[in-house]
Amino acid sequence: LRAYLEKATLTLGPVVALLLLAIALPAGTWLTLVFGPAFADYAASVRILALAVACIFLRDMVTQYFRAIQETGPVFRAFVVSLVVSLTIMVPLIAYDGITGAALVITIGHAVSATHLILTLRRRSARGG
Repeated sequence: LRAYLEKATLTLGPVVALLLLAIALPAGTWLTLVFGPAFADYAASVRILALAVACIFLRDMVTQYFRAIQETGPVFRAFVVSLVVSLTIMVPLIAYDGITGAALVITIGHAVSATHLILTLRRRSARGG
């Protein structure tokens, strides 16, 4: 199972990365084409949220492993840690940087849960689990 998920991640990861780059790099252009020139200023937020999607992809691949072995405790803990971090940084980041700050909160929250799950999986692998 672990080998299959690693292979799937390594196969799908570059495709997801290319799609995210195709959206994020010309984000201002996409926003202008779809919503009009007034929205081009939000390109930074789109770029930040593209990182969130990458974190979600990684987290979800690891989540599938824990669900498959019917051990969802680490997934629950990852989301709790993410929630606590997000609630802690939400007001200061949004007050400091508005919509871009909100995008940062979302991305950091997803990065925290992904990191927590990846580290949990690595610790178990090191112990032979």
